Amino acid sequence: MNLTPPPITDNIEALREWCEDLYKFLEFPVFPGGVNIGNTTNYAEIKNDGEINLHGTAQTKCVVQFTSALEHGATPPDYTELGDYPTWSYDIDDDSKIAAPIPKWADSSATAQIHIVWCINEAYATASGEIQWQADWSACPYDATEALDGPTHNGQIKSGDVNIPATAKFLTVTSLTAIAAASIADDDIIGAKISRIAKDDGADPTADPCIVAVLIEFTKDKLGEAT
Repeated sequence: MNLTPPPITDNIEALREWCEDLYKFLEFPVFPGGVNIGNTTNYAEIKNDGEINLHGTAQTKCVVQFTSALEHGATPPDYTELGDYPTWSYDIDDDSKIAAPIPKWADSSATAQIHIVWCINEAYATASGEIQWQADWSACPYDATEALDGPTHNGQIKSGDVNIPATAKFLTVTSLTAIAAASIADDDIIGAKISRIAKDDGADPTADPCIVAVLIEFTKDKLGEAT
């Protein structure tokens, strides 16, 4: 509720009613025009309808995660297990297809970034043990304006040669170059083919790398949205 200024009166009944309004306001306050918490750059903006928008350092990174979906692809990887974790083993040219709608809470002016979480049952040796990951991605709106196999915005991102970890079975993350904000929108679905491709230089490891999860990272800039 909105709180009016206290009455300038000696009328006990009017003062009592205002005190009751004050208690109600303190229980569930509403500020005309909303309220900002923070400073002029980094703050949470709370609107009268309950929508909360985050600005600057009030924003946070959140991810959409893929695990079991990795079994789908033109040449899918083999399913394996390591400890308590399901993993997928990638030979060169194995691939997985994933897709997810861009969350409504994602900042439409920020990039999206794909992270590949993986390990390998082999330790790096000098000048040997390099692999390379690749993501072929596209963003398609679900408003019946573009074909899934030919959307306007698409691209290919290569990791470049990546050394396997110095210790066998240790978990590592390869972060691919971010997808530009101009290529994605709130009402898009992102699709991607995640592949292991041939390295550019160096030597292949004897074992195959295993992906534990693929993450797509977005910037969260809101906690609610007016309908």
